[in-house]
Amino acid sequence: MAEPKRKYAAHPESAPGDFYVINDECIICGAPHEVAPDLIAWTEGASSCIWKKQPATPEELEQAISVIGAACCDSHRYAGSDPEIMSRIPAYSDQVENHEEIAIQEHWKRFFEDIRRRRSIWSGEE
Repeated sequence: MAEPKRKYAAHPESAPGDFYVINDECIICGAPHEVAPDLIAWTEGASSCIWKKQPATPEELEQAISVIGAACCDSHRYAGSDPEIMSRIPAYSDQVENHEEIAIQEHWKRFFEDIRRRRSIWSGEE
């Protein structure tokens, strides 16, 4: 199988395939490891996360998609062309024409949802 065309350079230690982390973008938040411990690992010295393997089961695919939303710095990407996956994560799909614009919209949406959630916790509503 041919390597997918990636818009950004993947970390060189990441497993080949559709899901990848952009090289030198990881800020070691640890969130991807929490949602997909079977797919995500640390590099030697824990300076970046990497995809240690690509999803092979439906459960692992769900974890991979969850990584995209969990990573705090938007450094995880999808370079494949599966329309189902692309429709679920359009902001992070290299094949979607206006993914940067969608990513900005998604970022601000998550930002304001987080603020609303924190306000409800602080006010005792949650």
